[in-house]
Amino acid sequence: MHVRDDSNAEVVERDLETAMPPGNRPRRESRWDKTLQVRLPVEAWEAVVAEAEKRGLPVSTLAGELLIAQLATLDSSTPGVIARIRADLDTLSSRVE
Repeated sequence: MHVRDDSNAEVVERDLETAMPPGNRPRRESRWDKTLQVRLPVEAWEAVVAEAEKRGLPVSTLAGELLIAQLATLDSSTPGVIARIRADLDTLSSRVE
């Protein structure tokens, strides 16, 4: 990280020393990360929040996973179907454990 002056350096150092709150995961940076902002009806928002809490995930993580899973269903190629089946098997195995 490029720091321009000493005052910014202090802030950066202090932030690096701050403990991450329990339940948070370190963010993996990726050049593919993009932000999507959507509007949801209150009922849909509450359902997403409840499911995220049930799974112990941040709401944005769950929403992203659900969106990616839905996009995968659009792929009817053989590799796409196999990927979907594998994902479904992973989901089922996590429920059994």
